[in-house]
Amino acid sequence: MPVAYDVQASLLGSLNAKFDPDDEEHEENIHKIKYSTNFNFQSNNGMSFFYTDKIAFTVRQNRIYKHNFGHQIKFGAETKDEENRMVLALDVPEQGKPFSFLMHSETVLEIVPNKLHDMPPELESTCSSCQQRYVLTKGDSWKKQENFMDLASEEFGMQAKASYFDCEANFASSTGNFLNKFSSYFAMENKTPRDFYTAFTFGLIQLNSFFMYFPQAESCGVAFEWSQSSYNPVSEMKLSFRGDMDENNRGGGGQFKLKGDLDLIGDIVREHNMFFKFEYENDRPNVHTLREVFPKQAFSMKLVRKQFDLGAFNVPDYSFCVDLTQKLSVENNKYFFMDLNSEQKALTDAAISFGPNSNCDSNNHMVRITGKSSTTEEARNQLKSKWYYYSCMAQKKSKEYHNFPLTDPCFFTADDLYTLRHFKFGVETINLP
Repeated sequence: MPVAYDVQASLLGSLNAKFDPDDEEHEENIHKIKYSTNFNFQSNNGMSFFYTDKIAFTVRQNRIYKHNFGHQIKFGAETKDEENRMVLALDVPEQGKPFSFLMHSETVLEIVPNKLHDMPPELESTCSSCQQRYVLTKGDSWKKQENFMDLASEEFGMQAKASYFDCEANFASSTGNFLNKFSSYFAMENKTPRDFYTAFTFGLIQLNSFFMYFPQAESCGVAFEWSQSSYNPVSEMKLSFRGDMDENNRGGGGQFKLKGDLDLIGDIVREHNMFFKFEYENDRPNVHTLREVFPKQAFSMKLVRKQFDLGAFNVPDYSFCVDLTQKLSVENNKYFFMDLNSEQKALTDAAISFGPNSNCDSNNHMVRITGKSSTTEEARNQLKSKWYYYSCMAQKKSKEYHNFPLTDPCFFTADDLYTLRHFKFGVETINLP
């Protein structure tokens, strides 16, 4: 029997980094930084169980990371169309020096004697055909060797390649599993509270954990490269944008707008325009402990690629547009009234259009979505059996509270009551390619 155990971790590697603020080509209010980083790391962490003082049984995970990237970043401010904008620009690496990273991980089981160069006599006497070191695997038939991304676009002037190798991880078994793996990181269903901010920030933490503990127990390797295209390459990506927030809009609502341009710069400049707008109305009293629910909210997005010539080939204007409006049936005073007998509902109206036009109204490809989301009678009946419902009703009857009790039981009750559980959507497609 093992008589002791030990947790081990080690890290071997090299890191070369260079950061060079460049003032030779000075632009007003624009700062430039040239950087180059190359690192190679190998890490091991595991656990050892010692048998007497002669032998140890070890389980460890061996990870290898190799990254190479180095470009120029520019950031600052500029004036465009009589507007002050933030600017961020990044050089696209040449094919001979691509942005690249490689990761590989495997789980190793081994028997380690106190004399490293010898075969453990205990292993040799009991199982002469057994290996001293064994990589945990399901077998060669489970190993995945596949390019899951191979993009080379002359229109965008860039190319990207990504592949699996020696990979037994479940997410590599199919495109669906791959999308499910990474979409779950930024989903709201597995996080609390269920809002976009929590989904995004916690998703970044989960994504970071995936790379730090890549993958899990399975063997898997992933390689990625990004660089300029072979023909009509883009040497720089430049993003300029401006955001405006107005919380003093009509009816206590607000509006957020983001306007920007994305230019892919080379011998040929590809210009792209972006516009986002989120608008909401809110006549509810400001109680910070209640979930943000707006009687009406609207989202608009417009992405436009401007026409340009690519040699003898003309690339036309192209736009992608999204409009979404959602209305709730909650009346002004019903946020605190808690009507247990009426159905609460939200009406959704959305449109997605795209096509070779700069104007969204002229797009000939369209998807229209209409929907109704509502509470259910079953949920309202089940609510009456919850502990927080009984506590809230008792607090409402007491003389201590003159209005809606701002207590945890009543917040839980209101949140349960107005949670939408029945969804019905209709989709209409027009002239899809």
